[in-house]
Amino acid sequence: MHPREESVSESPSFDVAEYITRFRVHAPEFAAHHNEIIAHIPQKCPVFHAHMEAFSPAPIDIAVIGGYDAIMATGRFADVMSSLPEPGQVEAAKARIAPMNLPTFADPPLAFEYRRVVEGFVSPKAANELEPRVRALVSKLVDRFIETGSADIVRDLAQPLTAMLTMWVSGLPEEKWRRYSDCIHRLLWRDGDMATLSREIAEVQAELRADISRLRADPDTQGVIGASREAKIEGRPIEEWEVEGMLWLLLLGGVDTTQALTGSAMVFLSRNPGHKQQILDDPAIIPDAIEEFLRFNAPVLATPRTVAQDIEVEGVQLKKGERALLCWAAANRDPKVFERPNEVIFDRPENRHLTFSVGPHRCLGSHTARMEIRVMLQEIFRRLPDFRIVEDKLVFAPDVAVIYGYKTVPVTFTPGRRELPPDPGLEALLAQGR
Repeated sequence: MHPREESVSESPSFDVAEYITRFRVHAPEFAAHHNEIIAHIPQKCPVFHAHMEAFSPAPIDIAVIGGYDAIMATGRFADVMSSLPEPGQVEAAKARIAPMNLPTFADPPLAFEYRRVVEGFVSPKAANELEPRVRALVSKLVDRFIETGSADIVRDLAQPLTAMLTMWVSGLPEEKWRRYSDCIHRLLWRDGDMATLSREIAEVQAELRADISRLRADPDTQGVIGASREAKIEGRPIEEWEVEGMLWLLLLGGVDTTQALTGSAMVFLSRNPGHKQQILDDPAIIPDAIEEFLRFNAPVLATPRTVAQDIEVEGVQLKKGERALLCWAAANRDPKVFERPNEVIFDRPENRHLTFSVGPHRCLGSHTARMEIRVMLQEIFRRLPDFRIVEDKLVFAPDVAVIYGYKTVPVTFTPGRRELPPDPGLEALLAQGR
């Protein structure tokens, strides 16, 4: 049984109010009742304390902030919700034990200095400049399966596109797209034995460190790694452990979120022919449809923060130093802000969703992500207009605590014709790591 994104009615046998007191986001019930849970929070308990069973070996006490106004009152301000690293985190990163996501684990003004190293590669201007290259790759990827009448939208299109683009932006070797992306997917979806996953992650992180060292020494290296050679942080040359933290975050955000949203959108459109027909009738609404998919199926559930000062929010007292979770997916269903929040409405007059976060840590890659999914949907509707998902082969992610989406989204469609000759270089890249 696969989650039905369009269904939000509460199951009589599932007690949402009891469930969120422990907020077991890694449990199968969270995936199965995801819509019920995130719709319940802003309506019934926009701010609450939970003994959360997630993200750590033992349960932790945490404040969950899921109301739209509550997030806007707290998440925009670093002096209210801090992103400073936990004790020992910087030391572990400097010792190259584990990368520290940057600029995630930094407050302004330091966070802004890290952002400046990356933002030129993911700005609106950069996204516009990348679009012809992205469209060419999407065309070639569609060409590879269009004659067969079937494909897996995740594995055959969204994963290679998002991973290769991340390689371009980062400056990492394009031929390593599968090595990095496969590991990131398994990590974020907790897909497999955790001990085996931990070993694989350590190996990939060691490869990343080696790639960064080698590529920073090469004057021809482009992307973020190339820019890091001259970058300065607080007036000093950026250190390699900091570049590693920036690249690790770029990988985490670049190879999974857009892929996840693409899969969710395709499943919804196949299950809801009326919405699909709206796009078939007027493809110009695709950007608005994307904004609604971002709101309704936010790939990232929430982001942790540390409460930086004693504050009362929605009648709930938060204490300085306690952990908090800003729940974007729940805020996107707040009926105070969104009319009929649990319905997908492409022509919402104002769609101020919080999927890309707010404040100093707003998602740097939002412009690139929007461009990627727009190009994919435009090409899918142009070339595979009668697509239908294969329900009995659809595979939902094994864990959606971090990223909500599908492992596989198989579709069938009327076969079409190639538009370009085969590209041997692309075939070689796609064969890497198989």
